[in-house]
Amino acid sequence: MNALVNDQLGRLRAIFGDPRIVGLFKKWAQRAPRFARYTSRTPYAGVRTREKDQRKLRAFEDFYVDIQRQAQGPASDERKQAENLLNEMKKRGKWPAKPDLVAWYGDRGTDWQDRKTKVFRRAVTLPDDVELITRSEIQAAPPDLLVTNYSMLEYMLMRPIERTIFDRTRAWLENNPAEKFLIVLDEAHLYRGAPGAEVGLLLRRLRDRLNIPPERFQVICATASFKDEHYAPDFGAQLSGVSPETFTPIKGELAWRPHAAPGTKRDAEVFAGIDLDKFNSAESEEERAFLVKPLLQHRGAQASGNLEADLYHALVEFAPLGSLVNTTMKQARAVHELGHELFPDAPAQADLAVTALMHFGSMARIDPKGPGLLPCRIHNFFRGLPGLWVCMDPACGALAENERSGICGKMYSQPRERCECNARVHQFYTCRYCGTAYARAYTDDVDSPSALWSEPGRRLRMDGGETSPLLPLDILLEKASPGRSVEPADYDLEAGRLNPKELGPRTRTVFLRRDRTTPPVDDDDSDGDVDKSLEARGQFIPCACCNKTQRGRTTVQDHQTKGDQPFQALVSRQIQIQPANAVKASRFAPLRGRKVLVFSDSRQVERDLHRICKCIRRGIRCGLLSRGATLDSSKSMS
Repeated sequence: MNALVNDQLGRLRAIFGDPRIVGLFKKWAQRAPRFARYTSRTPYAGVRTREKDQRKLRAFEDFYVDIQRQAQGPASDERKQAENLLNEMKKRGKWPAKPDLVAWYGDRGTDWQDRKTKVFRRAVTLPDDVELITRSEIQAAPPDLLVTNYSMLEYMLMRPIERTIFDRTRAWLENNPAEKFLIVLDEAHLYRGAPGAEVGLLLRRLRDRLNIPPERFQVICATASFKDEHYAPDFGAQLSGVSPETFTPIKGELAWRPHAAPGTKRDAEVFAGIDLDKFNSAESEEERAFLVKPLLQHRGAQASGNLEADLYHALVEFAPLGSLVNTTMKQARAVHELGHELFPDAPAQADLAVTALMHFGSMARIDPKGPGLLPCRIHNFFRGLPGLWVCMDPACGALAENERSGICGKMYSQPRERCECNARVHQFYTCRYCGTAYARAYTDDVDSPSALWSEPGRRLRMDGGETSPLLPLDILLEKASPGRSVEPADYDLEAGRLNPKELGPRTRTVFLRRDRTTPPVDDDDSDGDVDKSLEARGQFIPCACCNKTQRGRTTVQDHQTKGDQPFQALVSRQIQIQPANAVKASRFAPLRGRKVLVFSDSRQVERDLHRICKCIRRGIRCGLLSRGATLDSSKSMS
């Protein structure tokens, strides 16, 4: 919810912060227009005090106010960098829409509050301020436009500290009976079922609080995911509590491209011949223009020095790009499927050509702030492993001879009892330090194991007696290092037994931990948990090859995706594969325009932020499954 609010906030700053809009509004209302964001990120909760101001607004001064002070300081390199950063943040809607933040915040060392009158002197709304930043500003004078979410609105309706917002709004409505109260519900299709009922009741409470009839409660439901235009008025009426006749459904139309056809073999060769790695790593527009020169020449476009505009003129009537947009208009498509459709005569270059076409199509635009010729979203899906399971036969018949490792047979991503070759299957474990291969089995007799199962089992009490629990038993699939305490055992691959009285036709030698009568960890390491100590008797602690332990516990672990490392690898790699801007890295912009937006469960924000910081610092390298990418150009709806 807050991500949507923040996106709207940047647009509002660009619109209402425009001096032309401010000038017109002053002619109409003799004051500047005002808007505000009111969410959990709006500083700060509770009653305003001098002590809280000094503490809660310090971060605001350390960043925004300090940048403006540097930009207004004496000529220097820092001033130039601060000016560039300030202008860039204003352009992107990341700078508060106040004409003078330093004047609003106040000089260092001055009192926040008059000691006699108790009136606040600093961080108070100035006449030309367009955006209200703090909660106290909003509570003192409600803005014309407030952006919030339904969770915060619920709190606002209950808490006394926000009472002035509704009281003053109600008074304004009473004094202006011809005016209506307008509410816009973004992503309205999400409000269904129980959440929809809660939001519907919330809106009715809001209207009751403002003391206005349904005719003065004007509602706009915004959504791009509602299919039934005839049901839309009824849906809006049920949600908001106003008459369905007051709703007018507005249906979008798909912007189909009239020029859509497959490309030629020569088209594919030109696009595939451009080195995207060099293009993305180039630090100047001249270098990039040189690399795409063959493309411009092939399309008969003249180089003007504006690369994005040149690409636009080269691709605006390019039939394969129109086909790409139309093909992905209504549904996402896997990238590796598009090459065959767009460049059927060049199967060898098709994938590279489609990749380059998507790259340059999304860049091509005349207006730097407008959408590209290919308004798209790229979705990369990563599915974590629940674990790995392996056939216990190194000569597995389900594998070709050149695929056999000599350690185990075919590998599976889901648990199963038997391999295709009829050998038993167990979960695959490896030492996290040296990579030695193990199989995890379970037995009811760790001291003298015989029958092995692939799943653990608890102790059961039955009429005939009590069964023993199935405890873990690590099976070493490779030879141990010299001097390690292991014992060999014969494993029947089809019966799943260790050291049977009669060996079957398919057997192999495996290794077990020799001393399994006592736990391998002391009482301190087991935290006094007897069950955990018993379970650890069959585990290799330490590893049979590298002799390492992990805080007294085994280093032999499964292959389930978990912990921070996969998340770090994915985010780090995602940053690395992003194309950079054609600018040199600086202290203010070390990533050259690369960025990642991360959505977090609010219940574990601190932990997730810690993960993200580690990702950026460490820059772990790993590969992404490129064949899992899909393209969705649904944003090309007019």
